[in-house]
Amino acid sequence: MQWHLEDEFERHRGLTLITGWDIMKNDHCILSLLVYTEFTGAYTSYWTRYYNVDLSRDVMLTAKDVFDKSRMSELAKLVDARLQEQVNEEIAAWKRKLRRSTTYW
Repeated sequence: MQWHLEDEFERHRGLTLITGWDIMKNDHCILSLLVYTEFTGAYTSYWTRYYNVDLSRDVMLTAKDVFDKSRMSELAKLVDARLQEQVNEEIAAWKRKLRRSTTYW
């Protein structure tokens, strides 16, 4: 199978480049890619997009393929908990940085 990402680029006029990618997951016949893209027209824009592929069936996966609708509230709680952890980690890092700082406002 050949995956065509051109559909993503046809909406833009100008120069569109894939500037890089990361393999987020590659197991059990599922490949998940994070693709970094740059578009240059009148100004430059950057975006990232995830692509998930079922290699056993040679098809791109959609959110409906990946997520169980009946468990979305459970997923939302997990995501919220992880975001709260990240916020708390950032706050703690800033507090440590401020304590070490000799400059006061």
